Amino acid sequence: MSAARQDTAVRSGWRPFWRDGAEVALGAVILALFVKTFLFQAFNVPSDSMAPTLRAGDQVLVNKFVFRGGRWPLPTREPRRGDLVLFRLTAEPHELLVKRIVAGEGQRVELIDKRLVVDHRARLEPWATHRDPRTYPRSRFVPRELRARDNFGPRTVPPDHLFVLGDNRDFSRDSRLFGSVGREGIVGRPLLVYWSPAAEGREEGRGGTLARSRIGRLFSRLFGGGLRLVG
Repeated sequence: MSAARQDTAVRSGWRPFWRDGAEVALGAVILALFVKTFLFQAFNVPSDSMAPTLRAGDQVLVNKFVFRGGRWPLPTREPRRGDLVLFRLTAEPHELLVKRIVAGEGQRVELIDKRLVVDHRARLEPWATHRDPRTYPRSRFVPRELRARDNFGPRTVPPDHLFVLGDNRDFSRDSRLFGSVGREGIVGRPLLVYWSPAAEGREEGRGGTLARSRIGRLFSRLFGGGLRLVG
């Protein structure tokens, strides 16, 4: 092959130095958008309505595929009592809330003097806290928000809906005020806290085995020491 032909062959395969970098960056952006849209998403907890499980400022990783059913070749399941869920309300689609499922469709929900009763049975709730010693009665002289806070229902959860409450039971806006949450509004399930502004002040050992494992310690170093399971 002549020198001219060799030079032409080399030039025909030449690529600008920035093109490879641009393709890698574009691929990374597409992958990040796919992960955020369909798999996992970071969420900042805005309030203490789920304290002490989640506190204001906690950075939470949300599993977005776990409740999507058989459409995904990934481990999925139905939401169940005790699950934390991230969701949108139909009336407030731009706001994300996180609460805990306490009842599913067809179940009868009632609160009697702050005690949760589902299908005529009092439920043990190790996650629930009551920080206000006052209990407001069923009285028309008591504001609706306070009356529903401590004495609610009974109400039956509609089909394809979930009844959710905050763990910080006396200071939470939840299904007692805005009603049951439609399944279509469920975004995903909070999986773990990967950073928390209050991590240094939490009691030793909080967060389960993941936070105390070798990989947990690695994530803790990467994300500032706040890693813990919340599901």
